[in-house]
Amino acid sequence: MISLFQDKLNNAITKINDLMLVDQSIETNLRTLFFKYVEKIGKGTFGFVVKIEENNTGNVFALKTVYEDNKHYYREKEILENLKSKHFVRLYEYAYFEESTEGRYVQLVLEYIPFSLRNLIISDRFDFLKKFYEGKENFVDEMVKDFMKQGFEGLCYLHSFNIAHRDIKPANILIDYDGKLKFCDLGSAKKLENKNNTTYICSRYYRSPENIIGLKNYTTKIDIWSFSLSIAEIITRKVIFKGQSNVNQLEKILNLLKISQKDLLTMKLRRSKRETMGIKKYMKKYTSNKKLVEVFDKTIKFNFKKRRSAKQVLEMELFKKTVE
Repeated sequence: MISLFQDKLNNAITKINDLMLVDQSIETNLRTLFFKYVEKIGKGTFGFVVKIEENNTGNVFALKTVYEDNKHYYREKEILENLKSKHFVRLYEYAYFEESTEGRYVQLVLEYIPFSLRNLIISDRFDFLKKFYEGKENFVDEMVKDFMKQGFEGLCYLHSFNIAHRDIKPANILIDYDGKLKFCDLGSAKKLENKNNTTYICSRYYRSPENIIGLKNYTTKIDIWSFSLSIAEIITRKVIFKGQSNVNQLEKILNLLKISQKDLLTMKLRRSKRETMGIKKYMKKYTSNKKLVEVFDKTIKFNFKKRRSAKQVLEMELFKKTVE
């Protein structure tokens, strides 16, 4: 399907600064060679992603370009190369260019998936998936259950290597036309081998309490928190914890979740003794599916030691097959 990508990509884009500023330059370079630039998919702090089409086959891919500083090793390529899971975007090929003593640019040719969970939630465009749930009582609940199962299966696999994604959010969860879920953007992913891990990771709305507080010995359960909050938005249609700063983010978490004084003291925190709603009661406002609510309750836990792992979640009642 793809041949000689190494040579193609080394020649396809020559001036990264021009590309980041002018989309037309991408289009010109790609068309002259082997690809046709289709459109920009996204742009972040460390790079950008465009949709490309191979001229001779019509196959489409996502082309991601990032800068790798010599002081900060970019792990995504290595991690994707070693992942053998249908729940993560596939890496087809990669290339380096504009290498210098300070760093180099990395390009990843990735599987193209048409929708992000973020775009589907914002536009409320889940109708194309209804055909897979004909005869089901509640389309949204059944779809959420499927997405949860796929996502936790992917995280169970990833976490078995002690690798944390560290930036799960609706924009980094992709959905294809068949309702298959895949995680993307593993640029922040890391194998948690020591207790000295960066805490300022993950987008604020989906950042776990332990990350907000600054605990460096966090575990892969930071992904459980982020994924559950992301999936919950399909039901709530809004961000659950929408803090304006790190401090405000923590405040919003403390104002909703039921947290014991012991757990607060463990995190060296205090809170006025007042009744909070709790995530279980909060989610019950949006769904009557008790088994679904139970998963949210066990995964959106303030104390990560009480938060269930992906493996434990998959053993919960929601995912047990009914024997007829």
